Amino acid sequence: MRQTKDSGQVTIFVMLAMGIFLLGLIGFAVDMTNMWFHRQTAQGAADAACQAGIMDVLVNAEGTPTPGSGFTAGTAFDCASSSTPSPSPCIYAALNGYNGAGLVADTQSNEVKISFPGTVTNPPPTSATGVAPVPYLQADVTDRVPLTFASLLTNTRTSDVRARATCGIVYAKVPIPMIVLNPVCAHSLDVQGSAEIKIVGGPPKSIQVNSNSTYPSPSLPPICAAATTGSTGSCTANAVIDLSQGGVAGTGSMFGTFGGPATAPPNFMPGTTGSWQQQSPISDPFATLPAPARPTTPGTLTLVPSGTNGCPDSNGCVEFTPGLYTTAIVVKKGAIRANGSLVGMANCLGGKPCATAIFDPGLYYIAPTAAAGSFDSEGCGSPSCANATNPGGSCNYDFAVNSNGIVRPSKLAVDPSGMGGTVFYFTKDPAATNYGSVFFGSSAGSAPGSYTIQPYTPTGDAYSPNLVCPGGSSPTPASMNGNVLLAPCSGPYGDPLGARRVMLFFQDRANNDNHGQPSLQGGGGFIMAGTMYFHNCPNSPNCAPYPTDWNAYLQLQGGACSATQVMGQIVTDQLGIAGSGCVNMTLDPFLKRNILKATLLQ
Repeated sequence: MRQTKDSGQVTIFVMLAMGIFLLGLIGFAVDMTNMWFHRQTAQGAADAACQAGIMDVLVNAEGTPTPGSGFTAGTAFDCASSSTPSPSPCIYAALNGYNGAGLVADTQSNEVKISFPGTVTNPPPTSATGVAPVPYLQADVTDRVPLTFASLLTNTRTSDVRARATCGIVYAKVPIPMIVLNPVCAHSLDVQGSAEIKIVGGPPKSIQVNSNSTYPSPSLPPICAAATTGSTGSCTANAVIDLSQGGVAGTGSMFGTFGGPATAPPNFMPGTTGSWQQQSPISDPFATLPAPARPTTPGTLTLVPSGTNGCPDSNGCVEFTPGLYTTAIVVKKGAIRANGSLVGMANCLGGKPCATAIFDPGLYYIAPTAAAGSFDSEGCGSPSCANATNPGGSCNYDFAVNSNGIVRPSKLAVDPSGMGGTVFYFTKDPAATNYGSVFFGSSAGSAPGSYTIQPYTPTGDAYSPNLVCPGGSSPTPASMNGNVLLAPCSGPYGDPLGARRVMLFFQDRANNDNHGQPSLQGGGGFIMAGTMYFHNCPNSPNCAPYPTDWNAYLQLQGGACSATQVMGQIVTDQLGIAGSGCVNMTLDPFLKRNILKATLLQ
C-alpha cells in the first residue's frame, strides 16, 4: 500500500491536544483541591469566630458587661477596620489562620465580617428571639486563593472562597443550681465568719455566681465576686462551702464563678468529683415566668382546734386561706394577724396565746397599702455590693415569722386550688411607697415552753402533708420541729408534670428597695421546700444595668445543718450567709428550667 509523506501527523496533533487537556485537567484538579482545602479551613475559622462572638453576646444578654469583647452586640463590623483591642471573633479567626486584614486585588488575602441578622433561615424552635436583645450572630469569611494552572484559562490569578457560620441564643432546659445573678458586684455571694453552706445532691454544678466583679470599689479586690468573708480587702476567711455530697452521685459538685476568685477559698470542700471553676454566667431560669394577677378575693384567718386540717398545736391554730392580703401576714406568739380587721388573735381555743399558723394551698398575694401597720418591721441585712448603702435600722416585711411563731402547711381532704402547696408573692399596693419581703427571725420556729407542737413528718401523717409531690422523689429528711412551708406541685408555679415543688417565695421584680429585702434566720429550724426567687428586673428578661436593677438581696443565717433544710433552689441577685450556723440545701437534679445558651446553628 502506498504511503504519503504526511502520514501520522494527525496522531501527533491528537496526542498533543490530549496532553494539553490532561495537563489542564491536572491543573484544575490541583487548584480545586487547594480551594477545597481553603474552604474547609475558612469554615473552621468562621465557626470559631461565630462561637466566640455569640458567647460574648450571651454574657451581655445575661446582664454582665463585656468590655473585653471588643465589639458592641448588634453593630456589624469587619476585622480590618475594628478598633483595638481586637474583637473576640477576630482573635479566634486569626488563631485559625485568618487575620481579616481585608481583600487585595490579585493577591492572596482574606476578609472576616461579623453581622447580627434579625432572623435566620429555619430558626430553631427554642430560639430566644424576643428575649435576648441580639439573638443571632453571623460570621462571613472570604479567602482569596491564588490560582496556578487554572489562571492560564480563566485569565485571573485568584479565586474567592467563602464560608459562613450562623450562631444563636436558644433556650436549653437543664437542671439548675443555686444562682447568684448580680452581674458586677464584688461579694455578690458573701459567706461570712464561721457560717457554712452545705449542698446535697442536685446537678453536677451546685452554685453559680454570675458577677464579673467589675463594679468600682476602692476597698475590695477586683476579682472577688464569690467571697467567704466580708472583710475589707479580702476574699477568703474561715467560712465553709461544703459541696462534698453534691451532684447526682452525691460525691461532690462544682462551684462556678464568672468573676473569681480564680482559686477556691481554704475551706472549700469539693468532694471527690467536685471542683472550683471560672465559668460563664447562667441566665435567670424564671425570666419569663409571669407575676401572678392580683386576686379580688381577700384571704381569711380562722381559729381551728388541734388536728383540724392538720393543725399540729394542742392549743389550736390560726388557719390562713389564699387570696389578697393588704397588710403583712405576721405570725408571732400572741400576735397572728393580717388584713386589718383580723388583727390581735391573742388567745387560741386552748386559752393560751396563738403561736401556730397553718396555710391552705394556693396563692398568697401580699400587697400592703400605705396605711400605718401595713408592714411588719424587723432588723435589716446588709447588701453585699461594695458600693451599696447599708440600710441599717428596721426594714419592712410582708410576711414575718418571729417570737415563737410557727408556720406549717395545712392538710386538707380536698385542695380547692389544685396546686398542692403555697406560693407567696411579695409586692406593694399601687398607692404604697415601700416594698416588703419575707422575714424569719432567730426565735421563729421555737415553740413556747408549755406548748405541745407535733413535729412535721416529711412522709406525711395526720398533721403533715407529704414533702414529695405525687410521682416525685427527693431525699427525705427526718421529722423535725420548727417552720415548714411547701411550694406548689402543680399549676403555673408548680411543675407541668406535677412531680416537683417549684415556686415558694416570689418577690416583685420591681422591688429595688433596700429596706424591703428578705431575711431568713435559722431560729428553731425550718424546711422550705421550693424555690426562693428574689430578682430585681421590672422589664424581665431585659434588665437595666446595675445599680438601676439587680438590687435584690437575700440574707440567710442558719442553725444546725440538720435543722435548716432548703429543699429546692435559691435564685437571687445577691446572697449573704452569716452567723455561726449552717444552711443545708438539697437540690433536685430532675427539676429543669429553661436558661439561655449559645450554640452554632448552621
